[in-house]
Amino acid sequence: MLAKKTVKNQITLPEAIAARFSGVEYFDASTDGACIVLRPLQPSRADQARDRLAQLGIDKQDVTDAISWARETRNGVPLLPVRPGTRRITTKSVRKLREELP
Repeated sequence: MLAKKTVKNQITLPEAIAARFSGVEYFDASTDGACIVLRPLQPSRADQARDRLAQLGIDKQDVTDAISWARETRNGVPLLPVRPGTRRITTKSVRKLREELP
């Protein structure tokens, strides 16, 4: 099959070849002697996560702010909210558990 390189160094893949890689957006391009080799790249989980964050309108600064917020403490106790029904671990509850141990 014939493929032409344009003046902008773009190559259009013949339909028969492109159809075999319908879900692929990116290819790793390399050379093997006198041949051009294209290997399909599958999206990574990190790329999928970045895409989802972009869809939600969450940018780098939002992530940085969220991490800073999650790391905040007051008197050594994290300020993260506790889910309803989750047992809180306090110094008092730890002492009580130690007393119950044999």
